[in-house]
Amino acid sequence: PVTLVDTPIAGFAVVGASPSPLGSATHFTATQASGSNIVYTWDYGDGSSSVITTSTTTHLYATVGAYPVVVTATNSVSSVIQALTVTVAAPDLVIHKSVSPTSAPAGSLITYTLVLSNQGDYLATGVVISDIVPAEVTALAFTTDKGATVDSHIVPPYEWQLSALAPGGRAVITVTG
Repeated sequence: PVTLVDTPIAGFAVVGASPSPLGSATHFTATQASGSNIVYTWDYGDGSSSVITTSTTTHLYATVGAYPVVVTATNSVSSVIQALTVTVAAPDLVIHKSVSPTSAPAGSLITYTLVLSNQGDYLATGVVISDIVPAEVTALAFTTDKGATVDSHIVPPYEWQLSALAPGGRAVITVTG
């Protein structure tokens, strides 16, 4: 009879996309110089784990943080462990709202300016800002930049929708009425 024996696992390494943006899948890859019939046990460091026979996987983290990922590669003749830390981060969005003039007689134009800044290191996507303009302000006119759109059909409140804002970027909406 022929007996097949697994090849020992050697040269095992693991990499993960880090830093990884919150809300996006983090990609992991395990490599080895040799080894056969390998089963990978992935501990993602957030209480989740998986056991798979492929050397690549993804994981979606629910919160920002640094996660200790431990990967064990096992076959019938060997077992090896590698660890790495994956950082999951989010954009740091700041909004500033101003009004000019700060007081005005009835019938005067008032301008509200909202400035959204991404002070973080990650792209902000699918941004939606909801704001209420006082009912006394009528005949609203909206101007935006960065390809933002305003849904004024739901006033109040109105919604400002921005598909993406790069790190260090800013976008402005002006509401006049």
